[in-house]
Amino acid sequence: AQGRVAEESATKIIGVDGRPALTVQSKVTVRGLRLEGGVVVAGGNGWVIEGCSITNSAGDGVVVRDGTGEVRGCSVSECGGHGIAIEGSSNVTVERCKTVRNRKRGVHVAPTATGRVLDCELDVPFITRWDTTRRSADMWHSGNHIRLPLEEGGTYNFMVEWGDGASE
Repeated sequence: AQGRVAEESATKIIGVDGRPALTVQSKVTVRGLRLEGGVVVAGGNGWVIEGCSITNSAGDGVVVRDGTGEVRGCSVSECGGHGIAIEGSSNVTVERCKTVRNRKRGVHVAPTATGRVLDCELDVPFITRWDTTRRSADMWHSGNHIRLPLEEGGTYNFMVEWGDGASE
């Protein structure tokens, strides 16, 4: 239900027959749950998934198909896809999360989505691709350049591969 908080530190929710353990479609806070089978966010704005342990999903551990929200303080492991996948026109902040032993990347952000990854432990690197030849009115890319939302005083370790064989 809208604006509700699901919280129970001892609760374990298990997905059945390959379905996700939890589907989020509205403004809700999910806190402290143990979820086997993954989480699907199918829409809605203002949702939060916090302090959850997400394991053993056949696909992505957390997949955001559309919506605006936050995934924070979660551990995502042993999933058949990405630890956290941000798709569609989603706008998601991933903060203080840990991804381990997932088959694909720790966090994957589709080119059509916006993702911020802050203070996370990723066993497989965070990778994003940008089409700088496409004109866009948004603040992240336009023309033949991109702007990264870096914080002043932040510590960063990344490489840029320019697509022509050059990298820095």
